[in-house]
Amino acid sequence: MKPISLAALLMLVAHSSIAHEPISVTAKTLDEHLEIIVHHPSADPNHHINHVTVMRASRIILDQDFDAQTDTYSLDIQIPHPSKSPRKRIKKRARIKVYATCNEGEEFNKEVIVH
Repeated sequence: MKPISLAALLMLVAHSSIAHEPISVTAKTLDEHLEIIVHHPSADPNHHINHVTVMRASRIILDQDFDAQTDTYSLDIQIPHPSKSPRKRIKKRARIKVYATCNEGEEFNKEVIVH
């Protein structure tokens, strides 16, 4: 068996940590809720998104911890609209800011336009 060089080992470690950080976010408004999907590929159930904060106009609309992801690729979050009034619901083209952290310390934040 051929020994692994230090450079090859460092590349492997660097690649595995990059592959598991949150990579993107999508948001869409539905009749009863706002759906946020944080994309975070991880086949290891012990490596997952563990905290998400969602803000709109400097106001926190979600600040929550999670014990697991929805599947091996993402965390799907459904947030009830903050008001029953259709005028005050989060609408398409609204801008929101999503902060996501995985339990291994990788962080991601992005401004997203709701679809």
